[in-house]
Parts: sequence; C-alpha cells; structure tokens
Amino acid sequence: MLRYFKLLTTGFVAALGLTCISTSVAAQALTAEEISRMLDEQAATPNPYAALLNDPDPQRSMGAMKIMMESGDPQLISLAKEFGLLSSNPRVQKEALGYYLATRPNLAVQFDLSKEDGVSSSFLNAFRATENLQQQAFTTWRIGEYDNKQQCFVWDGDDDCMFKINANGVFIEGSHIKAQLSITPEGALLGVARLGWIDNPSPMQITLLE
Repeated sequence: MLRYFKLLTTGFVAALGLTCISTSVAAQALTAEEISRMLDEQAATPNPYAALLNDPDPQRSMGAMKIMMESGDPQLISLAKEFGLLSSNPRVQKEALGYYLATRPNLAVQFDLSKEDGVSSSFLNAFRATENLQQQAFTTWRIGEYDNKQQCFVWDGDDDCMFKINANGVFIEGSHIKAQLSITPEGALLGVARLGWIDNPSPMQITLLE
C-alpha cells in the first residue's frame, strides 16, 4: 500500500511539473499584436546599406555600389548586385554587371539547342557542357581578369576577350562563340549566340541573380 502511494505521489508530482512547464511556455508565447508590432519596428528601421545605394545623388549611389562590390563581403556584393542589375537605368545595370564580373564569379550558362537535329559532342566537350533530353546545354564559366588594353574581361586562364561591355550592349567573344546579350528586367543576361559546330543561332541565358 505504501509503495502504491509513493508511485501515485511521484506521478502526481511529475504531472504537476509538466503542467507548470506548459503554463510557462504559454505565458511566454507572443501574441499576434506583439508580432505585428515587432514587424512594424523592423520595417521602420532602414537598412543602412540600402540607404547608401538609394542615395539621391547618382554619383554617391554608384560609388556605394562599387565599394560594396569590391568589399569581398558576399552579403554586400549580393546586395549591391541585386540593386544594380534590377535597376531601371541601363547605365546602372551595365556598371553593376562590370563590377560583378570583376569579382570573377562562376556563371551558370544555358544554351537552347532544341532546333538542332543533334548536339555536337565537340561543342559539349569544348564548353564542358551537359545536355538534357530537351536539348538544353548547361555549363559553368569562370571569369578572368579585366584587360585594360583590350577593354574586356578575358577567359579564365586565357588572354582572349570574353566579356565586353559598352554603349552598344554586352558581347561575348571566343574561338567557338560570338554573342550579343542584354540585361533583362529580372537581372539575367539573355541573347543569341553563334556557336562552333552548331548550324543555327542559339538562344542563351546567363544567370546572375540567385
């Protein structure tokens, strides 16, 4: 009988402890009004970096974008890149693209080869590309340094021009590719390329924003 009483008492104490914990958690739970107030406070606190990028003085805005791109900080680079590439001003977009390419990123490149009877293995090997069943070819490019003499970004590990940005647009040059691209409102590079071993001009896209 005594043993049964001890077990009953122990169970009661444990149950009481769980009840206290549940009550404590419930007491700490945030109300909808509190969450709404916290969101309002966050929205009212401006991002200092965004404020620099949105400076009404175009020179200060561009300067902030350049400094952030050259900072080496991935978060600042991402913020400045998104700001510049999504700008409605083509000049700002091109400047942002140039600053971003100067960080020597890896770029995801896609070619639409669906109009071809078959995709040449020579093309796939030259670009180290893979192909899916829809004849979309995918590859990754690493950007080289900027060559002041040629006024272009060269291919990684090569001295030949790769990317050239000027008033007429964005151009890609190479031994097996010639392309003219434009920056879309979504911040991607889109255009048509002439490719070695491919008969028809091929639509291509380069992803710039994740």
